Amino acid sequence: MDLGLLMARKHLGAILRAWVILVWPVWAVILLAFQGNLPWGMMVIWLTKPLAERVPLLVLSRELFGESLTLRQLVGQWRMIWLSDLWYALSGGRISTRRHVVLPLRQLEGLRSRPFTLREVRFKGPCGTLPLAMQIGHLIVLHGLWITVAGFIVSMAPHELQEEVVSVWQDGLWFEEIGAPLRWICVLCYLAALSLVTPFCVGSGFGLYLNLRTKMEGWDIEISFRKLAARLARAALGVLLLLPWLAGDCLAQDVWQPEKAVNEILEDPAFTIHTKRIWVPDLPDAPDPPDAPKLPEIAPVPVSWLNPLFLQPVLVLLGLILLVAVVWKFRKTWGGFQRTDIRKSVVSTVMGMSVREESLPKNLIDRVRSLLAGGDFEGAMGLLYRGALVWLIHRGQVPIQESDTESDCLMRVEALQGVSADYFGRLTQVWSAAAYGARRAGMEEVEHLLRAWPYDLAGKEAGKP
Repeated sequence: MDLGLLMARKHLGAILRAWVILVWPVWAVILLAFQGNLPWGMMVIWLTKPLAERVPLLVLSRELFGESLTLRQLVGQWRMIWLSDLWYALSGGRISTRRHVVLPLRQLEGLRSRPFTLREVRFKGPCGTLPLAMQIGHLIVLHGLWITVAGFIVSMAPHELQEEVVSVWQDGLWFEEIGAPLRWICVLCYLAALSLVTPFCVGSGFGLYLNLRTKMEGWDIEISFRKLAARLARAALGVLLLLPWLAGDCLAQDVWQPEKAVNEILEDPAFTIHTKRIWVPDLPDAPDPPDAPKLPEIAPVPVSWLNPLFLQPVLVLLGLILLVAVVWKFRKTWGGFQRTDIRKSVVSTVMGMSVREESLPKNLIDRVRSLLAGGDFEGAMGLLYRGALVWLIHRGQVPIQESDTESDCLMRVEALQGVSADYFGRLTQVWSAAAYGARRAGMEEVEHLLRAWPYDLAGKEAGKP
């Protein structure tokens, strides 16, 4: 979260620039459409707030790799910000307490439906209660800034507007007798506070997302460093052999003495403590100040925040949103909204490997045996693993995505039934050990994998012999 806050502060100028281009025009249209009833316009802006939060994430995700968006590129992202994934943003995403953490999953990774649910579950455990605490802190800072600025401006209003000022604090913006200037002041102060606070909240969520991705998928970075170390091993050995000869002159010099160096620094005149004695006259005690004039007491104005005119529309709108979210969540249980068809995945590559059916040889097992006979163990296990992925994607209807890792593929297979999850787990272990650890399994285990091959690419799933 601290990393996200630092990123948001560093790129705040770019975020506000994109915010002015993509968010403020839409808000202006909403306020003009509801200029006769500004409170309802504020409710619409509140409802579309998850859509506006995509703008800071768009800027931070590009700035993370050193890419600055131009004006033309920002305008080209308008459709993605305000129209894509609209139903989730206005329903479940609006009331979710983990909205800022899972927002990159839907916006950057493009996950939907079941893949998004599986990915969200993996993010839920490590985060704990941090997303909820972040939401509470966001609300406190937002309303604190809004009320402070609006209260300061309203307190400077002329004496003729004091009755309307009392109405604002007593009955809220829903009070019909409040003048238009005071309504617009409160609304514009809220929008300004929202524009300043939201980038930091989105940045905190993005920082949590980056931290979780690094913990779960940082193995590829470690592998890259291992390969780099293997390439530089010989050069490093040569440098170590030449190091004594290069450092001969330095070793011949006197050894540095820290105590002597410290004493030389302390002997500098700047570290000398100088004292000086001065005389101070003894002055008589000062007389007590006169009593301040008392101001006339002002009767406190009763404040009733729970005014029915303010709460009734809010409760009705929240009730409708909650009802729609419950109906959508339990649509399969009630049967009326259950889908009867399963959409096939159209992914063509996974982890850089082609998973098209035509990319495999006709007799997969014989090809694997020939590679093993030729000594290409990694190639044989890669072909066997790729054949399993092809069957799982095109025949087993497993929702594997292009960005999935080996652990993600295994998790998706274990979530379904009838796709030989145990066999795929053993195959994943053998393939990962050979590809990333240069560890070859025994021939008995490999022969067992070949004989127990359960994925018949020419027809339905074959049983184990």
